[in-house]
Amino acid sequence: MRRSEKSDGKTVQRRVICGFDSAHHCASFGTIRHNAEACRHLNNRPSLQLNHELLDELNKAYGLEKKLERRNRDLFSCTAELTRENRIFERQEYHQLAEVQSQLDEKEVELQNTRSMLEDKSAQFVLQLE
Repeated sequence: MRRSEKSDGKTVQRRVICGFDSAHHCASFGTIRHNAEACRHLNNRPSLQLNHELLDELNKAYGLEKKLERRNRDLFSCTAELTRENRIFERQEYHQLAEVQSQLDEKEVELQNTRSMLEDKSAQFVLQLE
């Protein structure tokens, strides 16, 4: 529904929605003074006060969401850094283990050679006793 009124000598069109004026519509067609009055009228409504409170809560939630996004980016960055460090550590560990395994293999060969030598000497000793 629309209605026209005189405000400061001008005809101002206003849209009435659910019993109160639409501030957006008044901003399009009204004078600055009339818009300020319309906004005050809207802000005095209990349902709009609740809307403002909800808007404040949404703004707080949005701020918290942005903080969480920043923290998540920070955590992701830390996780990526730890992953890189872990890969470096794993490579170092792998090389150290490979080196130790190589040393163990060398010792195993030495042990096999020593065992073979002892078996040969034992066999020679048995032959000498007979």
